[in-house]
Amino acid sequence: MKAQRKILWLLPLLLGVNVQVCTAAPTPEKVPLCDLQRTAKQGEQRSVRVDGVYSDGFEMGVLTDAACPSEHTWVELDLQSITNKEMLRSMLDTAGKAEVVFEGEFYGPGVPDPKLPEAIKKSYQPGWGHLGAFRTKLVVHAIQSVEPVPADHPASADLSQQVPILQAAEQPKYPPIAKAAHITGKVIVRVTVKDGLVVRTDILSVNDGKAGQRFLETPTVENLKTWRFAADVNGEFPVTYSYSIAGDETDNLTNPRVEMLPSLDVNITARPVKPTVNYGAQSVPATETLAHESGHADPPKPQ
Repeated sequence: MKAQRKILWLLPLLLGVNVQVCTAAPTPEKVPLCDLQRTAKQGEQRSVRVDGVYSDGFEMGVLTDAACPSEHTWVELDLQSITNKEMLRSMLDTAGKAEVVFEGEFYGPGVPDPKLPEAIKKSYQPGWGHLGAFRTKLVVHAIQSVEPVPADHPASADLSQQVPILQAAEQPKYPPIAKAAHITGKVIVRVTVKDGLVVRTDILSVNDGKAGQRFLETPTVENLKTWRFAADVNGEFPVTYSYSIAGDETDNLTNPRVEMLPSLDVNITARPVKPTVNYGAQSVPATETLAHESGHADPPKPQ
């Protein structure tokens, strides 16, 4: 019998068959979310186990630590195990938030597109989530635990004590007239939210006589009206839209770079457009106009 067992063990080796021993993947170390958010480096990725309060949506939401409630990490679920999945879904449906322990991949700030102008890359840090509003992201592979959030938890504070999480909004734009006229500036607005909807906007920034300020104020208010929060969000908070122009001049229509900060302030940066001169029905770039003036050539005839 012993001889037969030896032959059975040796048979795969004699036949050239690889015998693999399956071992469980090591559990990632548990790291405080605040430490991850504070030390996250651009382009960094690491496997972690982390706890906090998860809120907003099931497939995508936000993770917050009571030790640093003003910092938020964008969360996307890419589950490799269904354990606790339905429990989390049920708790989000009833309470809108849950205390969790997640396991997955943590990402630091993204790396700017190398094609961006240097002037923009120096000050630009790509974000995660809606409108790139989050510096860090967690892709969850396993839900280790789900518990109700205690009533006295900081995550249950009212809107006056914390910034609400934006769930949806239209993409802000740089007003074409303001962009063409190189109008820049800041628009500060007090936003009033009721049942998750923006019901009132009051402009707080003072018009100091700058020409064209109204070209920035109107589209700011129109964009704020598209903002959506969780249905239980009520209160008031200030928001600042900053409009700037930077980079190389361009003849083409390009989309502005939009950055939303965790404070919900919005930075909108557009590339300058080359000035044009009108000859009747045609528009000619200023560089061509200069060439015409120096050569005393006839202006182009309208088609």
